[in-house]
Amino acid sequence: MYNVEKVYKDCNIRLSTKAMSDLMYAIIMTHATMVTSYGVGIYSYTRKQNSYNGCDVKILIEEGYIPLFEQLSGVKLKNPIQTSLN
Repeated sequence: MYNVEKVYKDCNIRLSTKAMSDLMYAIIMTHATMVTSYGVGIYSYTRKQNSYNGCDVKILIEEGYIPLFEQLSGVKLKNPIQTSLN
């Protein structure tokens, strides 16, 4: 076995069916892990009402898979410190 460097990255996605489907597909194809998610004020709405809202997601991924993940999911991964400062 060899040691593979995994890193934490953050992204923001819409809660639409297509965006969530693309994110899940990217997670599966790149062997990534969705560590946590957080959305402000989204928990009291229905699925249809939330389709216009966003959610922050933390991903654990191998560095070599980041370009493929971004291509498949349609989101740009950011370093955790960049997300909290922007």
